[in-house]
Amino acid sequence: MHLNTWPVVPAWKPLRHICSGTGDGVLSLICMDGQNLGKPTLRLKSRRSRRIDLDVPVVVHRPPKEGPQFYESTKTLVVNAHGALLALKGMVAPRQRLFLQNMASGEQQECRVVSVNKDMTGPPTVAVEFTKPAASFWRVAFPPSDWNSSG
Repeated sequence: MHLNTWPVVPAWKPLRHICSGTGDGVLSLICMDGQNLGKPTLRLKSRRSRRIDLDVPVVVHRPPKEGPQFYESTKTLVVNAHGALLALKGMVAPRQRLFLQNMASGEQQECRVVSVNKDMTGPPTVAVEFTKPAASFWRVAFPPSDWNSSG
């Protein structure tokens, strides 16, 4: 696809799948620039590990003594060796510390909120980053090669 030619996107299609880029760490497409949904913008950004679309059931909770307690069951939308993107109804803020528990394995990892993006419909999407890279947390049988060298 040429960079100056954009596909026609029906309004009902989820934009995160259409504008997710190649995941090769060189180029990501950003679908929303403020509230302007009609014109995607390009942003060059280096990724530490490749992202993959994966629904992993998790429970998210706030550590004791760090604000009102909440436990929320949800699923990841996208994962990598360094964190995840998930839909979360609970109120969280950037830099806030949280814990994710993988419901299949029972494993728990500490993370911090990187960003909170309010969608036009549905709950906000929340990007979280592990305190330490944890590629094995997702239990992916054949992870991308850059997950093994993540540090």
